[in-house]
Amino acid sequence: MMPSIKYIRLFSLLLCSAMIVACSSAKKQKTKGYQAKKEDSLASVAKRNNLDFQWLKGRFDADVDLGNEQIGFNASFRMKKDSVIWITISKMGFNVVKIVLTPDTVVVVDKIQGQYYKGNYAFFKDSLKTDIDFNLFQDILLGNFHPMFKEELYSAATEGSNHIYASPKKSTLGTILETGEFNKGIENINVIYLSMDTSRVERVYYQDPVKQYILDILYQSRQEGDFPFPKKMMLALKSGSTKPKKLDIDFSKIETGSTPLDVKISIPKEYVPIKIK
Repeated sequence: MMPSIKYIRLFSLLLCSAMIVACSSAKKQKTKGYQAKKEDSLASVAKRNNLDFQWLKGRFDADVDLGNEQIGFNASFRMKKDSVIWITISKMGFNVVKIVLTPDTVVVVDKIQGQYYKGNYAFFKDSLKTDIDFNLFQDILLGNFHPMFKEELYSAATEGSNHIYASPKKSTLGTILETGEFNKGIENINVIYLSMDTSRVERVYYQDPVKQYILDILYQSRQEGDFPFPKKMMLALKSGSTKPKKLDIDFSKIETGSTPLDVKISIPKEYVPIKIK
């Protein structure tokens, strides 16, 4: 089945910044682990490990589980850091959806339905009932450290092979992260798991218990070499009482450089605009 517009918002949330890839070299990445000085916080070390680049391009294969339907597709993508993300989603060799994101604008062209959207991030907020912006897209799929709240709201702890950066304190959350249940309070939750060896992000958990929304991201592996962009990742989205939706992504053909890439998108005159309710 071809992806239709009703799935594009979900795909884009789970994908968008992901269309951002980096170089993979044969040399295995060497890391020293979390060796923070007294004046360094866990957050400052993690931020210094965020990926830096100019232009990126690559491909990925994706499998989406919508609860009652499974969809597989692939995509190519290009990106300029902090500026633009360009994505082409394909199915059975045909380009079916194109997406371009900038910090202010979202453009989606659905070639199957002959529809398009051009506007702001209300395109995602309307469906997902949460605040999504360009920077969040970018950092989620780069696997960058991106706390959702102010730094003073977090506490740092150690658990197994991970450093935990959590708001509120993870010790107060009980089994919420393991069971996928919604918190009975009204306080939003953000928990970031950092590898004790590399201080890079391995899991990001976000919950809005009032809006009944959970986004859980696992970075299962990263590219080897000097630019450890995610290689395999899983994203799970739960909203209210609906069945969780899951996306598995496998990245390949990763390149980075300083040469500008073509990120243009055109909208055929006959296409009909998508209306946001």
